[in-house]
Amino acid sequence: MAAVRVAAVGVLLAAVAVAAAALNTDGLALLALKFAVTDDPGSGLDTWRDADPDPCGWAGVTCVDGGGGRVAGVELANLSLAGYLPSELSLLSELETLSLPSNRLSGQIPVAISALQKLTTLDLAHNFLSGQIPAGIGRLASLSRLDLSSNQLNGTLPPSIAGLPRLSGVLNLSYNHFVGGIPPEFGGIPVAVSLDLRGNDLAGEIPQVGSLVNQGPTAFDDNPRLCGFPLKIECAGESEEPRIPQSNPGMNPGAAAQVGRPPKRRSSPTVPILAVIVVAAIVAGLVLQWQCRRRCAATTRDEEKESSTKEKSAAVTLAGTEERRGGGEEGELFVAVDDGFGMELEELLRASAYVVGKSRGGIVYRVVPGRGTAVAVRRLSEPDDGDGTESGWRRRRAFEAEAAAIGRARHPNVARLRAYYYAPDEKLLIYDYLGNGSLHSALHGNVPPESRLINC
Repeated sequence: MAAVRVAAVGVLLAAVAVAAAALNTDGLALLALKFAVTDDPGSGLDTWRDADPDPCGWAGVTCVDGGGGRVAGVELANLSLAGYLPSELSLLSELETLSLPSNRLSGQIPVAISALQKLTTLDLAHNFLSGQIPAGIGRLASLSRLDLSSNQLNGTLPPSIAGLPRLSGVLNLSYNHFVGGIPPEFGGIPVAVSLDLRGNDLAGEIPQVGSLVNQGPTAFDDNPRLCGFPLKIECAGESEEPRIPQSNPGMNPGAAAQVGRPPKRRSSPTVPILAVIVVAAIVAGLVLQWQCRRRCAATTRDEEKESSTKEKSAAVTLAGTEERRGGGEEGELFVAVDDGFGMELEELLRASAYVVGKSRGGIVYRVVPGRGTAVAVRRLSEPDDGDGTESGWRRRRAFEAEAAAIGRARHPNVARLRAYYYAPDEKLLIYDYLGNGSLHSALHGNVPPESRLINC
């Protein structure tokens, strides 16, 4: 069927070339795309005429400056175009952007697309494309953004994608029909890349290598057979809490399996001095927090009466739950300790999250919202004190008292608490994100910002 389509397009191109010998090669390649479109309800391609000398004046087409009519970009989003992608697109040797999202294109992604060596953006999201991802996409040396989400692609995830040398923006393969496990080579994808593998049929344990250990759970959601950290789904036979290996975003994909090895220590004459300074700062902060908590425990009742009005104005009660001090205190509660903290709970829970630290007390994420600055979120893993209504009430009151005490702490060496969230199965503390490193980075050096622990 594909051969028949290619032959038909070839005949049409030949006919067009005879009728319009003035149109350059890039224009003829784009006419192949126009002929491959079987339905154009919005008449988006009406300006694509074979009588023009070049395609630079066509809708959705941009050309190279001073390039003699060579095409640099094709952007045709939200036009409801139906049809398929012809192999003749590979003739656009100067093409940098191919963006065709939110259309009705079907069929397979042409293998010849690997010839577009200057391509930096490939966006084919929200179409009906099927088949496997061509392995040749892994040879697009200039590609920085790849979005194939919300299609009907299948097969396994090609490890070659992880080797794209300039990948720096988006790698979105969500909501397709990919099967199998996540290749360990995906640990070589830079942490700065927004990775999205949601809504597939992936299975097995998430490899604990490279940048994969820094991804939040949102990158792997809606894969029922996927297990392991950072998901809350334990793999079969897993009895201990998974250990997070040392990440190494600078590695090459072939060395992904070795990222778990800790780096060699370097000796430096300034390390003892730095260690003493950092330890002293941490001890001072812990002492200050302990003193605040002790004062709070002694004066909780008096302070609750004085601050009840202020707390009610700062608290955001979720829809369907009870008031802050009313009945049913086991409901959800989100409190902004700082009046200047404007992030909503819904925005916080849906934002991209990256793991920056882990201990027995919980996990620390760097949460990057759609707007505003990043924050550090500590997810507490406290054991339950019992079951029943009374124990749940006590747990909530104890958590609120501790969070209020931490929120009153003010010290240059202690991260500032901005808000907190309580639910029967979830407790979150939200801090300012501090990019100043940690004791580990001071001792060992050469630790990338994405893997630094947060002092919260």
